[in-house]
Amino acid sequence: MSTASRLPQFVGRLASKLPVTVDSTVRRLAVLSLIGQTVLVVTGGAVRLTASGLGCPTWPRCTNESLVNTPEMGIHGFIEFGNRLLTFALAAVAALMLVYLWNLRKERKDLFLLALGLLASIPAQAIIGGITVLTQLNPWVVGLHFLVSMALVVFATLLVNRAYGRTGRFRTHSLAALPGTLRPVMTAVALFSAVAVMLGVVVTG
Repeated sequence: MSTASRLPQFVGRLASKLPVTVDSTVRRLAVLSLIGQTVLVVTGGAVRLTASGLGCPTWPRCTNESLVNTPEMGIHGFIEFGNRLLTFALAAVAALMLVYLWNLRKERKDLFLLALGLLASIPAQAIIGGITVLTQLNPWVVGLHFLVSMALVVFATLLVNRAYGRTGRFRTHSLAALPGTLRPVMTAVALFSAVAVMLGVVVTG
């Protein structure tokens, strides 16, 4: 039997073992995604605060001769390369999330699209990070890198809340309805928070 004919059988067997409901594994992967995105922001802050942005002076390699950081680069190289490594961990979690949601891609399209968006954002973030290094830490590019990361934290939070049935039309938790007057207040808080973050990036830059 050829490899091409075996592939559909393999995919079929794999799909039969994947969940058909949002189970504990899907929820754990959603939480891991949120943790990973948050840690990425924290380590990015560590890169900024320790002035390690050029700890790896080039991209995609850490140096022209080495893919990874070397002892001669000291703590700055370690911090910067550690931040880059998180990209691969996030990609693995996002890919697993998509696999586990395969049987639910139509029924829970909201979860599947959020997971797909998080996975698609990883190479985009890597490219923005590379441009940051190649432009010698241009503050506008650094700011864009941070803002995209904050947006991904929001998406990962939505993924967790929807996986646990806290929000959206698949809500399973019994929550008291919010007063109508509270909705515009919450919208205003979200809007002003976003503006504050963007202005903070501009001021820092």
